[in-house]
Amino acid sequence: MRSCYERAEALCHSHGGPRLLYVALMRQWRYSFATDKLTAAMQIAKRIYSLAEEQNDSALKMGACQALTSTLYFSGDFESARRCATRCVQIWRPGDLPSPVEEVIAPVVVCLCYQALAEWHFGEITSCRATMAKAIALAKERADTHASAEALFFAAILA
Repeated sequence: MRSCYERAEALCHSHGGPRLLYVALMRQWRYSFATDKLTAAMQIAKRIYSLAEEQNDSALKMGACQALTSTLYFSGDFESARRCATRCVQIWRPGDLPSPVEEVIAPVVVCLCYQALAEWHFGEITSCRATMAKAIALAKERADTHASAEALFFAAILA
């Protein structure tokens, strides 16, 4: 899989555009996040964020924040994870059109979940519950089954 994703990235550099490159890098990140050391996943997440910044594309920035937030959280850097999750939520605007890049789960919902988890680690229980409620409500509002499942999963962990 790794070589497939790396080949896809190479093809995107020569024949694709920034959105296809984003997709290829996100696939690399997901694979690395699940199978590799978090330092390797972090390197890819930073590349995704750089691409999103370079393109100045809100949808790509939110996806990049999702990758960074998740990796930072599982690296134990809860403060940086919270800052990155907050950045994603600040970029997102209610009523935004769907991302031009297909995401497994809406990045803003994922980031709200990790923001709630980070708040819990800092003992901010009231804020944690409010943030998680916002994630669940947003997932339901979007009729996003995957995001709803993820938000409810994290809510159960926090309960």
